[in-house]
Amino acid sequence: MPKPSATTPFHLIYGGDPYLNEQAVRDLRRQAQRKHPDVETIELDATNADHYAFDEAVSPSLLSERSIVIVSNLQNADDKLGETMVAYQKPSTIQPKPASSSANTKAASKANDSSTNSPKPEPSKKP
Repeated sequence: MPKPSATTPFHLIYGGDPYLNEQAVRDLRRQAQRKHPDVETIELDATNADHYAFDEAVSPSLLSERSIVIVSNLQNADDKLGETMVAYQKPSTIQPKPASSSANTKAASKANDSSTNSPKPEPSKKP
């Protein structure tokens, strides 16, 4: 499976009004097509698509290095397709970088934990 770069967009549109969701997909598609006129659009229906179809869709083709992949009916996807999509987008997820100063080392290590609390840096001591 090709790995996306840190700038590869990955949008997930779900819930709410189906018409508004379709409109959001159209807007994102047009935006991508304006930025990259040679982009190829591939539509998959998760009801009958498998992870191999997704891998093929996100791979560069002879026609275009870039592609817009639209997966509809994601609620009907099998587990392997969902896992493949999550694995594909993970490299493009921006991870926070730890602070470099020694006063913030404890806060930075807490920030890398999986806890939901936002740690606050310790106040610096004045000599």
